[in-house]
Amino acid sequence: MKSAIHGAFPTPGAKLWLKEMELDLGARSLRRGSEVVPLRPKTFDLLVYLVDHRNRIVTKEELLTELWPDAAVTMDAVVQSVLDLRRSLGDSARNPQFIKTVSKVGYQFIAKVSDSEPVVRDEGTASQAGLAKPPRRRRIVIATLVALGGIAGVALSLSRVESWRQAAEPERFEVAWWKLNEGSGAKINDSIHGLNAALPAGVSWTSGIAGHGLMFTGREMVVRGFDPGALPKGDAPRTLTAWIKTPTTNADSTIAFMVGDPQPDSASTLTLGLHESGTAVFATGHHFEVVGKRRIDDDRWHQITGVFEGRESRRMRLFVDGGEEAEATLAALSPNRESQWAIGRAFSDGTSFHGAIDDIRVFARALRPDEIRSLYRCLATAGDIDMRDRGTYQFVTLFGDRVEVLPRRPGENSAAVRNTGNDFAGVTIARREPDCGLRTIHGADVGQDLNIEAQLLVPIGSGGAVTDAGPFFRSRRANPGDGIVGGTSAGFWVHLDSTGQVRVQRLHPNAILAFSDTPEGFDPKVFHRLEAAVDGETLEVALDSRVVTFEAGGVRTTRVPSSPAWESASPKGTNGGSAGIAFSSSRNRGQAGGQEARDIRVTPYHSLASLPVTTIQSR
Repeated sequence: MKSAIHGAFPTPGAKLWLKEMELDLGARSLRRGSEVVPLRPKTFDLLVYLVDHRNRIVTKEELLTELWPDAAVTMDAVVQSVLDLRRSLGDSARNPQFIKTVSKVGYQFIAKVSDSEPVVRDEGTASQAGLAKPPRRRRIVIATLVALGGIAGVALSLSRVESWRQAAEPERFEVAWWKLNEGSGAKINDSIHGLNAALPAGVSWTSGIAGHGLMFTGREMVVRGFDPGALPKGDAPRTLTAWIKTPTTNADSTIAFMVGDPQPDSASTLTLGLHESGTAVFATGHHFEVVGKRRIDDDRWHQITGVFEGRESRRMRLFVDGGEEAEATLAALSPNRESQWAIGRAFSDGTSFHGAIDDIRVFARALRPDEIRSLYRCLATAGDIDMRDRGTYQFVTLFGDRVEVLPRRPGENSAAVRNTGNDFAGVTIARREPDCGLRTIHGADVGQDLNIEAQLLVPIGSGGAVTDAGPFFRSRRANPGDGIVGGTSAGFWVHLDSTGQVRVQRLHPNAILAFSDTPEGFDPKVFHRLEAAVDGETLEVALDSRVVTFEAGGVRTTRVPSSPAWESASPKGTNGGSAGIAFSSSRNRGQAGGQEARDIRVTPYHSLASLPVTTIQSR
């Protein structure tokens, strides 16, 4: 018989401490002081398994077998769950404190585990909430996994239904995701909770927008499954998204995906599908409809997304291929008596969908337009920027949905981006992961010492309003729609103004660190190449192949000091190594736009010292 600290996990009522965090198996909870650390059921199971086997490396294959015993999921489910757990623990793969990655093998839990509550000693300052208590020893009843029925029988059985109902807040990322990548067999599973269903005769596998998908012939058939509590209900906010490809409406309005109450005409049921007019439709079970504008029955893949904002606004919004097409306000949604989901037709009747369906997702919140567009572009595009054999990278929009991504021109390294608004806008460079999960769509770590350059257009607006544009770097890993100035950000932003002046801005604490002279003869109607070279705590900038001279702290210099002041700021900034292009009209807020960046390049650091230095003086 093994101890609770060096072997089989203890009985369900036991508690362990992982550093300062309390792991309670009975309550299926993890606490940091008085704060509950939110964990999805499968993420909690992963933590339990890694802690229980912390004396060795646990392979990815073992985790897949033990934690998803009856689900047809890929290794991506393991990787994503580990990412979830690291975020919840405040851990990182680069500097692990809890979970160490063993390259090409698996993972090992490395933090100290104790059955005695840790003590924080009072040294004259306030102690961490919930930890400054007298030490206690807890008697733990030891039982082997055989006696308890195994980890799958104890820890996992507690998670199936009840823990789905215990979530304190809506999940930020997908709460259900049918990737439909099985490619064969007679069963499908979502990759989050294992919500599965059998495929009826007549439904076949086909090529999808990403991997495989399902083909429906338009005859009376439906893929139908039961929801034991994983999906949002009633008047709670949610987002549904699916990809469809069809050459016909099948002479009627048809449903691609439905979730909610199986009773006919229930107001608590939401559906995504194809309207009889050939446009997309987002509807409730009692036929309240938000109908799209353009026909999509063209035998091409299209993403349709329905957003219900919840009880306060009751607004329903329909997006097609990342862009919003229609919205309407719903009177109310009624509570669900029970909840089911279906693909390809309504639960019990109606005309069947005729065509292919792929990549169905549910979110327990209203996604932002930037997030919807980023999900669309991730699967629909081959990549926006070449990053020196690092893989595929895309542009993710920042500051709100005010950037248009344009096709790259022949010979250029990236797609172009244009500010379609009159204020802050921009893109961050994100690594495009194969499945395009929302949690992976954020600024990537492209390095600390680097050169970033672009061809920039900074037009003058009406009335002489000045615009600006330029690269930023050493920023936090922003999500779609986020800003990068202030808050917990970090890094620097180099602005080229319509006047030709170049300014260096620290993003947090926000300040202009250096500025150049304003040159004569600068033409804001043509593109200019700006390059920033970042090395340690200094920065060089070249404009049109000439090194820029700055005034920084009363000193004329070509090397701007760029120390990480955000590390001692309150709140402390986070340098995630992210980079991109940002636009603003900082001198004329809200008055001008139209900036553009093209041929964006990120390369390893190299000095600009070989270039000539500008000798332009102030006017």
